[in-house]
Amino acid sequence: MTFGPSGLPLAFTIDGRAYELPDVGTRYLMDCLAAGDWIGLVPEAVAQPGRDELWYRLIDGRDPADFVAMQRIVCALAEEILGVTWHKAQRLAAAAAEHWLIFDGWCVEHGFDPLTSEPRRVLAAIQAWLRSTCTEDRQWRQIQGQLEDPVPPVLRPWETPDDVEAPGWSAEEEADMWFSAAETMASGP
Repeated sequence: MTFGPSGLPLAFTIDGRAYELPDVGTRYLMDCLAAGDWIGLVPEAVAQPGRDELWYRLIDGRDPADFVAMQRIVCALAEEILGVTWHKAQRLAAAAAEHWLIFDGWCVEHGFDPLTSEPRRVLAAIQAWLRSTCTEDRQWRQIQGQLEDPVPPVLRPWETPDDVEAPGWSAEEEADMWFSAAETMASGP
């Protein structure tokens, strides 16, 4: 085990074939995370010729590297790159993107520039910012729970959330928790 995440660039293999995810820059990576755009990283940001190979595999109906498999690969890479799960990183990035001005102001107060820092540091700053919005431990535990909630199911392009739902997860509960967190952040300390 290593101390801390590896960051980018990152070499990885799929079915014995080597690929590289280059340093795409903090803004691009955080935008992909905030939007839940895993395709923007793999296959889209993979260095050539790997990008074209992975796109071909993704759209080839006979290849086992379908949308579900590719998203699982991205989730594994995210933990290696960022040190947290894809879904936690996505939720953190989305919170900062939704409240950018407030988060950026907090960063200015703390002498931190999120656009020139490593993505793992930006995620740590977002978590610290969210913690700073809590006046009580129970508020922080609630936000932590929302960040760590069960992962929603991976959908194939032809499926809808009504077709597949992971045990212990529902879109309504997740939406309610995020609205609650947003209210907590808006009210400030």
